[in-house]
Amino acid sequence: MAPLVVLVGRNNTGKSYAASLIWAFLNSREAIFRGGLSPTIPDWFMTLFDREKISAGTATVEPTNFMVEDVQNRLNDFLEKESARIVQQLFSFPAMRAPRLSITFNTQIRPKKVSVVGDLPSSVFKIESSTGPSTQVSFRLQPQPNQPVAAFLFGWFVDAILRGAMPYVGSVLYVPAARTGLMLAFRFLVAQLFGNLGTPAVIVSAETTTNNLPLPTIRFLQNLVEKRSVPVEYMRKIATDLESTILGGSVLSSKQQVPDFTYTPDNSSDTLPLHVTSSMVTELAPFLLLLKEGQGSAGIIFEEPEAHLHISAQREIAKALARLVNSGTPVVVTTHSDTFVQQINNLMQLYLHRDNDEVLDRFHYTRAELIDPSAARGYEFVGSEDGTMAHELVKREEGFVVPSLNETLEQLAEETINVQELDAEGQGDK
Repeated sequence: MAPLVVLVGRNNTGKSYAASLIWAFLNSREAIFRGGLSPTIPDWFMTLFDREKISAGTATVEPTNFMVEDVQNRLNDFLEKESARIVQQLFSFPAMRAPRLSITFNTQIRPKKVSVVGDLPSSVFKIESSTGPSTQVSFRLQPQPNQPVAAFLFGWFVDAILRGAMPYVGSVLYVPAARTGLMLAFRFLVAQLFGNLGTPAVIVSAETTTNNLPLPTIRFLQNLVEKRSVPVEYMRKIATDLESTILGGSVLSSKQQVPDFTYTPDNSSDTLPLHVTSSMVTELAPFLLLLKEGQGSAGIIFEEPEAHLHISAQREIAKALARLVNSGTPVVVTTHSDTFVQQINNLMQLYLHRDNDEVLDRFHYTRAELIDPSAARGYEFVGSEDGTMAHELVKREEGFVVPSLNETLEQLAEETINVQELDAEGQGDK
């Protein structure tokens, strides 16, 4: 993984499966460790619940490489037993073939310190990051610390490692493909998924009902219904800039329990429901609305951000995602667009000139829109009769090399040249 991850490949090669699994691991406490399940808990973690150490203020562990590797092994043992349940719930498909899931940690990226502090029986579980503020969970310690409490808190610890030792600041947001359909059928889908509308308890338990949508998509719809996040200034600014540069207007969400979404063009008093707007508006509206609310500050997984956009708008989206990455929001995208990938490549190449104001002015970029090549990784999904292999993309000074896109562009260019030559020969015969 990296702050920016680009997944490319031909259709039907598994990019969305991979993106959904990435989402699940980055939201592990709800998608992997559901129902209080967790890997077996090591003795060194259980020492945090020693009452005498808590009273003395010494219930602290500073994770080592050995401890992180120990967690990795325990997590992989857990995944071997639970992978069928995980993917069946993730994709809402009980017949999903059981896969083999495993994970490898970067042992150098780990929480700085884990501790249990405070007066008994109420205590605070703290996970301190080496790069940001600590995560704190208040809980009530029973007279004899029991396994469910320890399992719940161990899930937080594993989650901190999976997130690269960053503190928990909210759920990673999944923005699915086919957003136009989801937005135009929004009220119907919400009614089907969430039953009696309006009560958070019903919405939270929606995935336990019969449905035909993957869990990340259900959470996406839930995020549009429940406005729980606190707006984040840099995200709001990026959203309003996109409204200005691409939409030529603004999108709004009503304050009803199940909101209506509207679009107001610039220099107009008209308020339009989404079903009479362009596909560009319906594709971008949910992303912009969620950005304005600060949802996804912990990370965004964005399927086909280029969908229904003119190539000029695709370039603006790429620059906006670069701004998110540079503001501390990790981003994973799936894409089929050579324009989008080329814009990412340009932003990486121009990073080498980030201190040259003349170059940035010439190409109309700001430093916030440039991408450090070391902070980006790309993977190409290559299908065959036996399945799909994900290959890490070669990254040159010019950016990512994407064989499947390049091959198609070369074939198109060669065909165009040949057609032009045929036309020239035909004109000569006449």
